[in-house]
Amino acid sequence: MRNVVLWSHGSGWLPEEVQQDATTRTFGLDNTGEEGGEVGNEMDILELSEAFNGYHFDLLLADACFMGSVEFAYELRNSFDTLILSS
Repeated sequence: MRNVVLWSHGSGWLPEEVQQDATTRTFGLDNTGEEGGEVGNEMDILELSEAFNGYHFDLLLADACFMGSVEFAYELRNSFDTLILSS
């Protein structure tokens, strides 16, 4: 059995035209820079989906805020048989 666990922070999903200055549709907050300072890098959900492209797993457990949306599930539908997502 091949499983993936994603544990971090998520920012939910808002349509692009509603985003304005909000960071949305992202997963994983990286606050470490080259000098150890705060950077705030996050991976766009579309980039996350592309990273899993070509791979197939039995289960995804995503313990990250706001990742229980139908939009997130839709983006990863081809890479996982079962999704357990956090609201």
